Amino acid sequence: MQALTVSGDYVRSLLRSAEVQGLRIDALLEEAGIARDELEADAFSAVRFGRLYQLVMRETRDESFGMISAAKLPVGAFRMMCFACIHAEDLAHAIRRCGDFYELLRGSVMKPMIRQEGGVANLFFASLEASPEISVETVLNTEAPLRIRAWFSMWLHFLSWLTGQRLRLKDACFTFTEPEDAASYARTFSCPVRFDHPENALRFDAQLLQLPLVQTEQSLRAFLKSVPYQLIVMPNESDSLRAQVVALLGVDFSRDTPSAAHIAARLGMSLSSLRRRLQAEGTSYQRLKDECRQAAAMRYLASPAMRIQDVAELCGYDDPSTFFRVFKKWSGMTPGEYRRRLC
Repeated sequence: MQALTVSGDYVRSLLRSAEVQGLRIDALLEEAGIARDELEADAFSAVRFGRLYQLVMRETRDESFGMISAAKLPVGAFRMMCFACIHAEDLAHAIRRCGDFYELLRGSVMKPMIRQEGGVANLFFASLEASPEISVETVLNTEAPLRIRAWFSMWLHFLSWLTGQRLRLKDACFTFTEPEDAASYARTFSCPVRFDHPENALRFDAQLLQLPLVQTEQSLRAFLKSVPYQLIVMPNESDSLRAQVVALLGVDFSRDTPSAAHIAARLGMSLSSLRRRLQAEGTSYQRLKDECRQAAAMRYLASPAMRIQDVAELCGYDDPSTFFRVFKKWSGMTPGEYRRRLC
């Protein structure tokens, strides 16, 4: 399995932010087990970047991670925002709750909002009602394009995680001039990218706002232990029935998984139609459940903060030894061996 990577620019930008906040870069790199010459690479291990990210957050006690904010964001802010939106009715409701949270958060300068134009939804950031004197345009105009890209990318990944599927964008719009690495923007957002645009925004089909959230408080706790890994890695990007079923199954297998009949009802079709259409796509409901459980295990193992026993429990195995045997059957490796290979 090919190791997932992030742009080396992300690593260098994070370290520059850490240095500005007074951290000793050599000490950071030594604790993270990263050699200086590795910083020059175009690509960097996503798992190791996640560890470095968590280390910088711990040392600075700042959850802005060098991103876009007026001041340090208190530790626990992102966690509480997640809990504020996890029980939302749908994606649109979740975004509104995130916006309400940012209105109350010390250090924040803007909040996510949705504007619908015909059948297209625009995800953008607006000034806070609590501090209208701070112009979002002014804030973003002083930020490096790399940070703006990372900011929007992480929001896209977070919303995709909530719904269990990648939100397919119509386009991504930025106010700054087209950079030399414009092609990397298209890869990041998997859509056409427009520069010199009047607004920084992500645009997608407005019907996606009605997507239900598939995550639970239990899966959220696992997600928070993996931050920022799952803000870097995107979920399935297919529009097939398979992808819809996978989204509804979610990643929390510590609870009873929904029956095929329940999934069919959620999708507005009969059980026989669900089975027939999945068969036409070369799969079945039971196979998808098994694949989702395997994918969830691999995502959780990518988080160094999670014990293997916790991963086993989240995947629905009361006995860790059973999980070890099943995982080795899936991958040919024990969970510990798989985790070490990611590094």
